[in-house]
Amino acid sequence: MMKRLFLLILILLVPIGGYLWYRQSPEQQVKSTVDRFLENIEHRKISTRRKADVHEALTKVLAPKVRFQGESPIPNDELTIDDIILKIDQLHLLSNFFEINEIEQRIQIIANKAQVYRTIDVRAAVGIGKNQYKAEETWELIIDLEKEHDWRITGVRGTKP
Repeated sequence: MMKRLFLLILILLVPIGGYLWYRQSPEQQVKSTVDRFLENIEHRKISTRRKADVHEALTKVLAPKVRFQGESPIPNDELTIDDIILKIDQLHLLSNFFEINEIEQRIQIIANKAQVYRTIDVRAAVGIGKNQYKAEETWELIIDLEKEHDWRITGVRGTKP
């Protein structure tokens, strides 16, 4: 009876321990940081998210200054967190929805620096009824991160393939 109980406990603990170990791996931490950034850029007019929650989440994943480069609408400039939040607020104000879906991802980590290569599909809509403008585009992003205490995004480059 004790052997069965021990085996059952072992069978339950191994997957839980594996999951916790995987979640704490640098690769998973980097992926989680990028996911949180993109999730907070996404927007739907009808949402339970508060603007303050989005701002707080962005503050946790962005470095004090982030270098952006790319095709329009990506700015070609170094922006502060406040500048980025302002631009994302403007996007949310103007759009009915803005959705990002991952197609492919590759992560490269060297010491305290990382790069995430992510191909995404972006769907967006602006306006109402017959005047609604919808767009769908594929983008290739290279997202730079550095780790001090936590992983923070320091750069975003984007191009349309």
